[in-house]
Amino acid sequence: MINLNKLREVIMFEENITLDEMEQIFEVSTEELFDSIKALLQEAKHDTSLLNRIIERGDIIYGKLCINRDNQGIVNFGEKKYHISTEDIKDGLDDDMVLLEIVDKEKNKAKVKRVVERKNGLLTVNYVNNELTPVFAPFSNKIVLSDEDMKMIEPDDRLLIKVDRTEGDTTYCHLETIVGKKDDLELEEKTISVQHGFHNGFGSVIEKELDEIIPDRVRKEDYIGREDFTGEDSFTIDDENTQDIDDGLFLKELPNGHIIVGLPISHVSCIVPLNSAIFKEAAYRTTSLYIGKHSNPMFPRKICNGIGSLNPEEERLARTHLIEFDKDYNIVGYRNVQSVIRSRKKMTYYDVNNIITRDIVKDSYIPYVKALRKLYDIALSLEQRKIVRGAAIFKSQEVGKTFDNRMQAIGFHSLEYLEARKIIENFALLANELADVYAAERNIKNVNRVELPPNKDKFNEVIRMINASGGYEIKEIEDIENPREVSRVLLTIKDDPRFDAYSAQILKVMPKAYYSLLDLGHYGLALKMYAQVTSPIRRIGDFINNKQFDYYDAGIPFPMSYQELEEIAKQASFMELQADAATQEADRMYQAQYMSSNIGLSFDGMIMDVNPLGLIVKTDNHVSGKVNIGNIRTGKYKFSKANSALISKNDNDNYYLGDRVKVEVTGANVHQRTIDYDLIEKQDQKRLQIKMKR
Repeated sequence: MINLNKLREVIMFEENITLDEMEQIFEVSTEELFDSIKALLQEAKHDTSLLNRIIERGDIIYGKLCINRDNQGIVNFGEKKYHISTEDIKDGLDDDMVLLEIVDKEKNKAKVKRVVERKNGLLTVNYVNNELTPVFAPFSNKIVLSDEDMKMIEPDDRLLIKVDRTEGDTTYCHLETIVGKKDDLELEEKTISVQHGFHNGFGSVIEKELDEIIPDRVRKEDYIGREDFTGEDSFTIDDENTQDIDDGLFLKELPNGHIIVGLPISHVSCIVPLNSAIFKEAAYRTTSLYIGKHSNPMFPRKICNGIGSLNPEEERLARTHLIEFDKDYNIVGYRNVQSVIRSRKKMTYYDVNNIITRDIVKDSYIPYVKALRKLYDIALSLEQRKIVRGAAIFKSQEVGKTFDNRMQAIGFHSLEYLEARKIIENFALLANELADVYAAERNIKNVNRVELPPNKDKFNEVIRMINASGGYEIKEIEDIENPREVSRVLLTIKDDPRFDAYSAQILKVMPKAYYSLLDLGHYGLALKMYAQVTSPIRRIGDFINNKQFDYYDAGIPFPMSYQELEEIAKQASFMELQADAATQEADRMYQAQYMSSNIGLSFDGMIMDVNPLGLIVKTDNHVSGKVNIGNIRTGKYKFSKANSALISKNDNDNYYLGDRVKVEVTGANVHQRTIDYDLIEKQDQKRLQIKMKR
């Protein structure tokens, strides 16, 4: 190996020396030179002067490997983007930091020479015909497991393995877990789960703790020091299949015309000790994961579906937020108390929506109609105040799935924003907001939910895209720090039939919310401080915040240090990103499986994105796929960055964001999670005749 100090000096200070000349000076082979550069990058990964010099040189290509759905690799390096073919990715995995060798300088083509730093080294493989074959990744190296690991597996097993080292074209790994047998879509869900870092199941230590320290029911002694709300007509509102119910509602009218709304929240924090293996596992997972029909909960099911869930006609421990409203729905009082509750009914969003929008009432809901309508009125008032202060109201991009009894997806539907959802969402948001104020007044250091302002230039690019496609003259944002500016744009376009596409583009440039101990505010909600407490059985931040309330109530200092809380916030932010990625991958998998039986059929849809390679189209049955620019049957087109549109080369109509089109399904790959469309025709669509300036 080359002396790394000398190698650094040559890279830093020898202006015109090439890699070939370095080989001659140091008398090493190409492979040895790349090994030495890799070692230098590992040793000095925080050496910004070295990294800046490498970018200036332009011949040592180092960066994060991103693998797209076609199993092609991309590395952004300085102002250039390098493309790596499937066969040249070698032992690189998505998000690894890699060192590249240039293959074609003019076309910016390269190949992976060395993996410098792995993201997690996890790889999913099938064991078939005595070979370990990658399932999702374009990993071309030979994979070797130890003899001990090989004795544990059987033919057709699906495995999660972790890379240890690479020697030439051979990569040595060790077995992390046996996921199941291949070619089973339910197994695919579990594979996606473990591939993104989630554990399947709970170990024997946790199972033992569940028996020893977690109660099965509320006991008489649990009532001591708690307010008894078991006589209130409380209820929950969730999706039909929800089993982990962490929040509820009840309403009381006072003689003076005021109204108290109670929000009982599962008091799981008083059940799970901080020094338990149950908590430590939850602090690793930090969130529950729901993909397809597979759920991977943060807490074991005895907790999240049992004693910690506000199941109907069961006594449960709760921390209840009591909010008092006057006749005009102004907040005039707030208390946060430990309690015992008994939910009377598990309601569904669909049934509640029928009551408040269509006056259709099932018999079992009759006793609750008055309360539901009053709660809906208050929720609308809360939502209006939210809009006035500048909170952003987006259209949900979530898609639901319908399965047959063989776990095959047979249809998709928009998880439309039912009016009934406004009840739970607005009261939960208010409880979170008030609880954060409650904590700040008592010097409790909450795990905050933080969202920063978007990049002004990127947001204004989206405004220009909307103006070009919709005929608007929306004024670009000058003060991006003011959330009312984003709200202004959303309110301008909210009634446009293209709002689904516009909203998706705006969401792309909004920073991802994360967890922090700093009070940095939540931009999207237009709040200067915000922390969550309403989902303690499926979000670790909510659990920790409730746990701190417990210690405060008992007059005992909270035992976790600032640094420990910071680590939990950091892990929660990371695992939330992993959960989002897993959910999206599972959705793409089931959509590809569904469309694989619809090859050759045509569907109506909307253009959701326009880029140099073509279009992303979401069909009216809520399945998204790509249209390559060469597969538009109506003519020849080129991409216009200024208009974010495909511009016709032969005077045909141009294609803009939000345009209605008809596509034909030409391909679907379950393992690559891809769907290919040909664009058949553009559908008639009236554009706005009056330009609007806001």
